[in-house]
Amino acid sequence: MSGALGIDIGGTDVKLAVVADHGELVETARIPTGPDRDPQSIVADIAAASAPLAARFGKRRLRGVGIAVAGFIDRDRSHLEYNPNLRRLVGFPLRAAIEEVLDMPATLEADSNAQAIAEYEFGAGKGASRLAFYSLGTGVGGAVLLDGAPLRFFGGCAGDMGHVIIDFDGPVCACGARGCLEAVVGRSRIEARAGLPIKDLLSKLRESNTEAMRVFEEVGRSVGLALASTVQLYGPDRYVVGGGLSLAGGALFEAVRNTFRQLAAPPFRDLEIAQA
Repeated sequence: MSGALGIDIGGTDVKLAVVADHGELVETARIPTGPDRDPQSIVADIAAASAPLAARFGKRRLRGVGIAVAGFIDRDRSHLEYNPNLRRLVGFPLRAAIEEVLDMPATLEADSNAQAIAEYEFGAGKGASRLAFYSLGTGVGGAVLLDGAPLRFFGGCAGDMGHVIIDFDGPVCACGARGCLEAVVGRSRIEARAGLPIKDLLSKLRESNTEAMRVFEEVGRSVGLALASTVQLYGPDRYVVGGGLSLAGGALFEAVRNTFRQLAAPPFRDLEIAQA
């Protein structure tokens, strides 16, 4: 059995995994990032966390490294060009640095594209010819695939889909705009409103806590509004919603689907909205 090493660099942490060719997660690990950490120290931590994963699987069986990073990447897919949540990594030669410390060929991709490709190959996006994907986490990302290939319109992806404006009087976003989807449903905004970490909110949701349900229903309505606002731009035949917040499941997705159906134009109202 062969596989690859996957590295997902987000605004809160780095998730690592050895992934078998058929998509199974064989080994996993997690390390913190944060907006102000030095790039070299992040790369050193990635190398240290990757070594035991590769050793247990067998490094010779790893065909390479796939690096997913939140934000916009350059045309050559060698470095991060923009992400206010990962300021210190902008412009840093990320792909080359990881290739050097791990001594393996690497591919760099925008994390939203990487997630969408995974869903198309192995998950809820199978069979979709025009797949639109949203990821809800520390920030909000998105991707559009045409027959499995990412639409690279702007920033190495389909544009900044998480920054569609949904609230005229909404909070100022890290990107500088006001009322963006990310500003309304990003992790820090939800935690500030609820006064609890996301993991605790999800735990309360599993206990059918009414306040947790209300929080995720509000998030779902905002996401449904964003999907209805972008559906006529991309004309997808399926939406898939993933990321850490998607673990809220039914409370979130019922609100997403109901809001979408209330607002979307008639030809799109029955569009499938799937959980990653």
